[in-house]
Amino acid sequence: MYLMYALTRDSANNYGGALYEINQWQKYREIEFEVNQKTKRDKEKADADAKLQAELNEKLANNEAFFKLCRTGTAQEVKDAIDAGANAKATNEQGIPALIFVAFGNKNPGVVTALVKGGADVNATDKDGYTALITAARNNDNPKIITELLENEAPVDAPCPSGLTALMWAAMTNENHEIITALAEGKANVNATDTDGKTALMSVAMGYSADPVGMITALAKNDADMNAKDSEGNTALMWAARMNASPKPAVLALLRNGALINKTDSHGRTALMLGAHANPNPELIAILLTETDAANEKADAALKSDTGEIAIDFALTNKANITSSYAFKMLRQESPRDGISFNQRAHEALAGLNKLINKN
Repeated sequence: MYLMYALTRDSANNYGGALYEINQWQKYREIEFEVNQKTKRDKEKADADAKLQAELNEKLANNEAFFKLCRTGTAQEVKDAIDAGANAKATNEQGIPALIFVAFGNKNPGVVTALVKGGADVNATDKDGYTALITAARNNDNPKIITELLENEAPVDAPCPSGLTALMWAAMTNENHEIITALAEGKANVNATDTDGKTALMSVAMGYSADPVGMITALAKNDADMNAKDSEGNTALMWAARMNASPKPAVLALLRNGALINKTDSHGRTALMLGAHANPNPELIAILLTETDAANEKADAALKSDTGEIAIDFALTNKANITSSYAFKMLRQESPRDGISFNQRAHEALAGLNKLINKN
């Protein structure tokens, strides 16, 4: 219509003007076509994105249901879910694989095998680098989960990024000492060390374990070296003396399982010296001075460090513990020339201190 009008008008006016308007009309139509095409493409993309998002939402919902099943379900329930299309290799939005959900708290060991047979990777890690075996060692109190993972070829001594093995984690955070036995039976190295040379036994001795006696006994039964030293020459007994504020259970368990009481670190310091300096609990001193080790020895308060200091000197630097410092001050005030041993003086000082505390 517009074209006919332009040509008619051209016959009455000028030919050039008509051609100009025809060209303008053609450009308008081209622009209109491009706009329509872009609108169509945008709509198609929006529809495709919406469809993809809907599929993703459905997949996430299905995965979440599957992850929940992995946490609490039976082996048959998990197998049925996989047979129905659930992905045994699936990870959630935080990067946690389905097998790690099982390791964290599922008490049914058959679920491990169901997932592995369904394609789950037993070596897969979460975003922090923890494997299913390490997760189970840290959190799951059923040793059969450990055994099932090992039977499905989980690497028993593979460390996490911080250098700790499954057995080290179990010793520190798991409340069931049978986990140690399950790992040891799976050929875990009970004397493996972290980057500072510390063993699982040392971590227990420091006070990290809720069951120090059970853990120390389990480690000892599985050939843990009770007198192994870290990079600074500290033994487990020394770490207990230095750091464990409730030292009695750990110290007694260590002594009864072969820890030697007068071993020295790389600076010639004994457990008694280290405890006298750092431990806030005076009970430690009494234990070390009265209990005997595998060699039938008690802590020798007269031994000197490489710098010539004895336990009394270390006690005087214990700012956190007035009572043990006071006990050793009493010792130091006594003359050693009357033939009474330092150990006997320690006993007398602590006895006097206890009477003073009870009186007050």
